Amino acid sequence: MDEQKEAKRRKVITEFYETEKSYLDGLELIYSVRGSFLSVNHPATHELLQHFLTPIIKSLETPHPLLDRAELTSIFSNFIDIWNLHRSLYASLTSFLNASASTRTNEPPPPLSPVLLAHFPYLSLYTPFVSSFSDALASYASLLK
Repeated sequence: MDEQKEAKRRKVITEFYETEKSYLDGLELIYSVRGSFLSVNHPATHELLQHFLTPIIKSLETPHPLLDRAELTSIFSNFIDIWNLHRSLYASLTSFLNASASTRTNEPPPPLSPVLLAHFPYLSLYTPFVSSFSDALASYASLLK
């Protein structure tokens, strides 16, 4: 029974890691466009492979910004803080899995709780994002018009 329990535990840890990786990949798509929707020979491809938010932020310093500060704040809220949180969590999970892979297969993996507890207080970064989500959608819809 203990073997089954440890196998389930390893599976949950792996699924947690893979879910975090998938979520971070989604955040990375927002931060930098890496889509293969343009051909490598297309002139715009080079620019699209650069960071997505950086040009928007840099454009604030120009006479014709892509978005004004209020629109940028409304749509992206505290995105960079959230992105950094998940980059940190993913790095910690990667280190955890590398360390637990070095343990013998007949030994249970170390507890994941210290990794999670170190990052959970920062989940409060989602509060402003969630509370301003309807405003972000409204701003986005307005810009589309």
